[in-house]
Amino acid sequence: MLPSPRTLLLVVSLLFVSSNLMAESKFKDKLKEHNITETAVPDSTLPAMDRYNPELGYFQKAYTDLGDPRFMYGAGDFAIGIGGTVRASAYFDIYGSPTNNKPNFSLANISIPTDNANKFGLSASSSELHVKARRKLGKHQIIAYISMSVNDDEKIGLNLGYVSFDGFSIGKIYSFFMDLEAGTRTVDLSGPCSQIARAQPLLGYTHIFNKHWTVGISAEKPEAKAEAYPEWGVELDNQPMPDFAFRGKYSWSKGHLQAAGLLRNMTAWRHDRGTVAVNQGETIHKLGWGLALSGKYAPSSKGHISFQTYYGRGIARYINDISGLNLDMGVNDWNASTGLAESMKPVPVCGGFIAGRYRWTRCISSNAVLGYVRAGHPDNMVVRNPFKYSLYGAVNVFWAITDYCSVGLEYTGGGRANYYEGNEPHYGRGNRINGTFIYQF
Repeated sequence: MLPSPRTLLLVVSLLFVSSNLMAESKFKDKLKEHNITETAVPDSTLPAMDRYNPELGYFQKAYTDLGDPRFMYGAGDFAIGIGGTVRASAYFDIYGSPTNNKPNFSLANISIPTDNANKFGLSASSSELHVKARRKLGKHQIIAYISMSVNDDEKIGLNLGYVSFDGFSIGKIYSFFMDLEAGTRTVDLSGPCSQIARAQPLLGYTHIFNKHWTVGISAEKPEAKAEAYPEWGVELDNQPMPDFAFRGKYSWSKGHLQAAGLLRNMTAWRHDRGTVAVNQGETIHKLGWGLALSGKYAPSSKGHISFQTYYGRGIARYINDISGLNLDMGVNDWNASTGLAESMKPVPVCGGFIAGRYRWTRCISSNAVLGYVRAGHPDNMVVRNPFKYSLYGAVNVFWAITDYCSVGLEYTGGGRANYYEGNEPHYGRGNRINGTFIYQF
C-alpha cells in the first residue's frame, strides 16, 4: 500500500529540516574551529552597547563597532563579515558654542568672549561601515579590518584600516600611546577634552606574557604640529624618523593599569632671513616625549571608574582637544627688536580625566566624566595660539532599547582660558544638551 500524499509531504519536510540542522551544526563547528563567532554578542546579561569593544576600545568611538561584525560567514579557512552603525545626533547650545556650532564639542574652539546665542544642530557624524576578514594559517590567524566613517563635514573618510598577525599590526590604527579600555562613553562625539586619542599609520607589536602582563611597542607616523614662522627666521622641517610609542599593561579580574611612553624627534631649520651666515640652513633637532598612566577598576558588574593622566613636551597632537592647535612646538628666544627667533622648543602639556559608569538596570546606564588639559608657555617661548587650558565635564544616560539599538541624552559643559595681556577677554564657556540615536548592524 502506497503512503498517502500527506505522509510523503511530512517525511520530505522532516528530511529537509534534519539536513538543515546538520548543515547548521557543521557550520557552527567550522566557526568554532577557526575561532569565529556567528554573532559578535555572546550570551550575557549586558546589552551589546555596554560591552568592551576589542577593536576600537572602551571610549567614545567604541560604540560604532562591536569588534566582529554581528554576522561572520566562513568557508574553509576563511571568514568575512560586514557591519556598521547608523548614528543621528541632535544638539542645542544653551550658552557658549564651538565655532560654527559643529557636532563635536571642542572646547579649544569655544569663542572668546563667550557666544551667548542659542544654537541648534543635527548631524549624522560617526555613522560608519566596516568589513572584517579572518584567515587561518595552521595555528595562526590573519585579521584584516577596514572602516569608513562620516566626519563633521558629512564626508566619508577612512577611519581604520589594518592587518594583524601574531601580535603584529600594520596600517591605520589607534596609537599605542593610548589606553582604549580606560575611556568613557559620551553622547558628545569628541569625548573628554584631555583624552589621548590618535588614529594614524603605524607598525606595532603586542606581546602577551600571561593573563596579567601585556606589552607593546610601535613606530608611528611623525608629524610635528606647529605653525610655520618663516618671517621669524625658523620653520618646521620634514621629520626624519617615526614617533615611537610603548606601553605595559597589568590586568586582573576587576580592572587594569597601564603605563605608556612616547618619544619624538621633531625638527626645524633656520633659513636666510636675518640669521647669521654660519647658521643658515642649519637643522634644529628637538626631543619630544610623554609619559602616561591610566587604568580602570570595576568593583562590581554594575559599574566602574577609570582615569588617565599624563605629562610631556611636544605631544599636543596626541591630545583630543588640542590636536589641531599647532602646539607641539613654539618659537624660543624671540627677539622683539629684530622680529627674529633663535630656535624652536617643544611645548609642555599636562592633563587627564576621571570617569565613572553605573548600570542602573540591564538596559539603562549612566556615565560621568571630568577632564582638564593645559599647555604651558614659558617666558622665553612665543606661540601664536594663546591657549592656556580647557576644562570639560559631561553626565549622561543611555537606554539600550535592544541589543543593537540605543538612545542617549547628555549635558556637556566646560570652558577654555587663554594666556592674555591687559584686560582683554581671556575665558569662554560652553553648555550643550546632546541627544543621540544609535543602531548597529
